[in-house]
Amino acid sequence: MSLQGGLVTLLTEGLPTMRVLSYPGTVDGITGPTVMAWATDLKHLEAAPNGHYQVDLTVLIYTAHQDPKRAEDDLSASLEAVLAVLWNAPEYLLTGGQRTVSQDNTIHSWTLTVSGGITITEA
Repeated sequence: MSLQGGLVTLLTEGLPTMRVLSYPGTVDGITGPTVMAWATDLKHLEAAPNGHYQVDLTVLIYTAHQDPKRAEDDLSASLEAVLAVLWNAPEYLLTGGQRTVSQDNTIHSWTLTVSGGITITEA
């Protein structure tokens, strides 16, 4: 299983009350807490042997609420739930996060960066 697929499975199983989507997924309306995850970057680490790579994944957490107070409460609960799942998954490391609000104040979200490692060997 890929790191992206593993992360989506982990989040789906660990967050049964949230909608979890993998990229390419379709967000055809957010009606409740929604999480999307996809791989965004692959890099070789200088100190690692040949064939070992770091994969960065983006995890977006959305709320259906547009009212800032309700959105904040919902996102705080969703963020705590996602962090609890990641805390118990040693193969994924949270490396950063940013709280965002759309310019028209209608889309509230958290964008997390999660890293994992892969080893590529000759077939």
